[in-house]
Amino acid sequence: MDNSIIVFFGLVLLFIIVLFLFMKRLVVVPPNKILIINTLNGESKIHVVGKVFVWPVIQSYETIDLKLYSFNIKDNYLTKDNHDFEIISDTSCGISLDPNIVDNVLLIQGKDEEVIGKIIKDIIIQIYNEFIIEYDIIDILTKFDKKLKKDLIQKLDLELKKIGFTIISTNIKKTKSQKETSIELESKLRNIDFKNLSSEKLDTIEELNLAIEKNSNEREMLYAKKIKKMNELIKGET
Repeated sequence: MDNSIIVFFGLVLLFIIVLFLFMKRLVVVPPNKILIINTLNGESKIHVVGKVFVWPVIQSYETIDLKLYSFNIKDNYLTKDNHDFEIISDTSCGISLDPNIVDNVLLIQGKDEEVIGKIIKDIIIQIYNEFIIEYDIIDILTKFDKKLKKDLIQKLDLELKKIGFTIISTNIKKTKSQKETSIELESKLRNIDFKNLSSEKLDTIEELNLAIEKNSNEREMLYAKKIKKMNELIKGET
């Protein structure tokens, strides 16, 4: 056989082998996942969509699920003036596909879903604690639904973005209204011996009760003041 024919078929075979190896290392970003390309020098790059060629030996790859993480949290948080404030939240979050944020996922690279979930839950509780303790009980009770809740969600979202996540949906609410909290505290007050307590402090509660009945426009603020005062009395006597 002519040497030129042998060379030709050899080149064709080589081309087919190279093409096969190339196609084998051409990785498609799976649906509902992100692709991370790792290099020998420790650098990593995230790909959200498309096809990526992964060089043999010098590069490796792994995927992370775009899983939705959901948390139902009910807990008490301490206010600035040392009062308990209970809130309940349903929060769902997932990996952000924003190119300016998604690279932060590398901070949790290699961790399993259970560990990632624990990290996110710890962040949520930490932010709630840090936020609530910045305000006194009256501000929390009167402004939470109107403004503070929105500020809390924004602060939480900013913190989650530091690890490449973002809030998908959230519902944060007080577990009790001012009126319900007031009734609950009044029940506790009835079980406390106030023999050594000045009548002036007890008179303040009664004055607030009368004011609540007469001033419907300021009822929310007055309930908050009453709750604050009753909390102080209870903690001072127990």
